[in-house]
Amino acid sequence: MKAAIHGRDPNWGRIASAAGTARLTDAAVLEAAGMDAPSARDRSGSPVHCVPDRTRISIAGIDVFAGIPLAFDAAAVSAAMEAPEVLVRVDLGLGDGSGEAFGCDLTEAYVVENSAYST
Repeated sequence: MKAAIHGRDPNWGRIASAAGTARLTDAAVLEAAGMDAPSARDRSGSPVHCVPDRTRISIAGIDVFAGIPLAFDAAAVSAAMEAPEVLVRVDLGLGDGSGEAFGCDLTEAYVVENSAYST
């Protein structure tokens, strides 16, 4: 997914795939987020529940999927992805919980910098 964002590729399928293969975090993090300890232990590491026909995805503020692929101007979305930050929203349509995650750049300069040393 990071490569698609870097390449300004508005491929909602990569985002849906990432959401569909996600797993819940460690029990300690679930507890810190407010889940009771027994539930956190039971659910830790389990797959995230996704229902495709309830899922909505937007890229850079433009809706691209709402249970079905939406018609959108790929060139306009790609241009919007030129921003220094690209907001991707995924609504699973399953409740009122929320989460937020941040990623870092995956530019060629980043790859070169991090491949120029040995540990």
